[in-house]
Amino acid sequence: MDAVERDAAARLTGVLLLGSLLAMLAAGLRRAGVAAAVEQLGYALHLPVMLWWGVFGWRQCRCGRVRRTATMPV
Repeated sequence: MDAVERDAAARLTGVLLLGSLLAMLAAGLRRAGVAAAVEQLGYALHLPVMLWWGVFGWRQCRCGRVRRTATMPV
């Protein structure tokens, strides 16, 4: 995948995430009020951070940078 394809994929992912965020907010406001919508917004904003840490940790383990101990599963 070259740089142009990666850029297009990143833009598409951003648009899809923004659309799903707006849909969740609209549904939350209709059903349970503002407090629930703000809670869902917090979860949605935290999701990219959690995914980044997951990818970062996976890459660290896959590259052998994390030393395995006796208590870690193989």
